[in-house]
Amino acid sequence: MNILIVEDEFIIALRMKMEFSKMGYTIIDTTARGEDAVEIVRLKTPDIVLMDINLQGEMDGIEAAAQIHSFSTTSIIFVTGYPDKKLKLRAEKLKPAGYFIKPVNIYTIASVINSVGGQP
Repeated sequence: MNILIVEDEFIIALRMKMEFSKMGYTIIDTTARGEDAVEIVRLKTPDIVLMDINLQGEMDGIEAAAQIHSFSTTSIIFVTGYPDKKLKLRAEKLKPAGYFIKPVNIYTIASVINSVGGQP
């Protein structure tokens, strides 16, 4: 199972990378920018994208996910620190595999990953 981590907070991205790697998942890349996430999905076709909503650059995670969905069937799981209802409604229009508010247990995310694409 190949995962792209899109997270603007370096420590959180590093922790996710370490934890998911320990579980046997392959982290194909990490980025803090929505624009980069779109290009990485084009080039490396991950199975799952763990997508923060507030990102560096011009594009937020929801816009990046919408662009990814325009050319890919890659599953998106939103993991955000903002419990804003408007953001959640925007994100849910894209029918993500999951939507979590930080802090979230890494095993909770892993259970969604497993239900979408199987074990690592």
